[in-house]
Amino acid sequence: MFAANRKPGGEDKDTFLNIQRTGEFVVNIADEPLAKAMHESSGDFPPEVGEPDYLGLRLASSTKIAVPRLADTPWAMECKLWKLIDVNDDRRLIMGEGIHFHIRDELWDPEAMRVHMDRYHPIGRMFADRYCRTDDRVVFPAAEGVKNS
Repeated sequence: MFAANRKPGGEDKDTFLNIQRTGEFVVNIADEPLAKAMHESSGDFPPEVGEPDYLGLRLASSTKIAVPRLADTPWAMECKLWKLIDVNDDRRLIMGEGIHFHIRDELWDPEAMRVHMDRYHPIGRMFADRYCRTDDRVVFPAAEGVKNS
């Protein structure tokens, strides 16, 4: 799930239009080396200028959908569109079903079927020019639920 604001003039952004047209998209989760490019890709680009080419980012084929993914992201989720929600007519909430995942080999623990969180350092966009690091983590023991007496 992510939100796509409209352009300042009120037009829909290409990302939204492409998802609406194809019913597919990829969520590429950036890490620190890709953070600046992630931010720069949020700029205003005309339809004929592709952000990956302009920013020097490599593309790779997806496995289950036609939309390519970024080759160098630590994690990419191929998604099929599930639902679009118009929010106050100035942004769109886009929800998809993750149908295939790509993750760097060194980040995946195949025995535990989990991500090595000590090796994975994603960067998240909060809004506008505000981003967050996810390295300040809190770990709780497994929840017990209701205890039977």
